[in-house]
Amino acid sequence: MVTWHSRCAVTSRHCSPQCVRLFHNVPCAYVGFDWNVMRLLTHSAILKKSSVSVEIEVRPRQLVPDTNCFIDYLPQLQSITKATSGAQPIYTLMVPLVVLNELEGLARGADARDCPPASRATLDPEHVARVAESAKVALAFARSRNPAIRCLTTRGTVLTSSTFTVEEDVDKDKLTRNDDRILATCLSLSRTGNKDHNNPAEEGQPRRLRREVVLLTEDRNLRVKALARDVPVREVPDFMEWAGLG
Repeated sequence: MVTWHSRCAVTSRHCSPQCVRLFHNVPCAYVGFDWNVMRLLTHSAILKKSSVSVEIEVRPRQLVPDTNCFIDYLPQLQSITKATSGAQPIYTLMVPLVVLNELEGLARGADARDCPPASRATLDPEHVARVAESAKVALAFARSRNPAIRCLTTRGTVLTSSTFTVEEDVDKDKLTRNDDRILATCLSLSRTGNKDHNNPAEEGQPRRLRREVVLLTEDRNLRVKALARDVPVREVPDFMEWAGLG
């Protein structure tokens, strides 16, 4: 079970009666997932008797957006950084170094995010130009001195300057895909920030976790990988609605 500030993010049949009564009209965090993902969750339920179940309490503080979030949802990310409690930001955008690198490539006109090498030459020049302009604006935002933005390496080291984009502390042999590096960043943040809110499960009891790190992405494969590692995931529009920022 995944609980977002007491709001259940799994289907209601897995919820407590109190949760169903209070939040029966709250959209499920898994809305938008395809049936492959739902089958994965069903498979997990089948194995429940032979494995330890997990309950995750999510109190978002650090948000890790992937590259497409900056291209497709920059105004929303800007709104997230403006959310404050008193003088302090409620959320902090934690920008992986690999995302900065990808934005730099896009700003140079290399929109090959979803294209195989053989088809990159056929990209629409106007589309590439639009993405390049969006990437330039996104880079300026990510590198601004906004207190609600931090740039960091795959191992979770916060950078003092966003002008450094060469990562030296990552095992490139193990993390060959950029998506894997983004997920590794989330895992590093979770390890350093949760300070043992991960409680070992007693026999017959679920393992209870608390998470303050949330991955923002629409990439299906990345979402599945994140859920398998107990990393909460949201699409930007869903998070905006949940946080009351939409």
